Amino acid sequence: MHIQDLLRRPCDTCIYTRGIKDAMVMLVVYVDDLLVVGATSSCVRSIRQQLSSVFSITDQGNILHIIGMNVRYDQEAHTLLINQSGYIKGILEKFGMNDTWTVQSPATEAINTMGPRQGVTANAKEVRHYALLVSSLLWIVQGTQPDIAFAVG
Repeated sequence: MHIQDLLRRPCDTCIYTRGIKDAMVMLVVYVDDLLVVGATSSCVRSIRQQLSSVFSITDQGNILHIIGMNVRYDQEAHTLLINQSGYIKGILEKFGMNDTWTVQSPATEAINTMGPRQGVTANAKEVRHYALLVSSLLWIVQGTQPDIAFAVG
């Protein structure tokens, strides 16, 4: 992409960055969605204007939700809160666990009752169910809850 010297990041090819007079601008591409983040609103406006001269885009305002994450930005406090509460509730419903109890620690002794048991062969449906559950939990680990990594792993 050649929008005013945006550089594709080698570690993640969906992220483009540029420094403008000590103000960083980041463009994140996800399928057909673009997220523009910058140190100043004028930097963000500049990128949006350039994009709209090349592509047909719709500005949907401040981001509230992206890839299973809720996003809340407080402009006055300059803070960003990201959580996956909606995604987590969806997982609990999908796997029939919305009535389960909660614990303060992600790795209580109840963890020993979950997952494959020695001497028991799981059928293909059970293996798929378990793999889907673990991959869903790994997405949460990667996104907003690294504290559950040990319990999930």
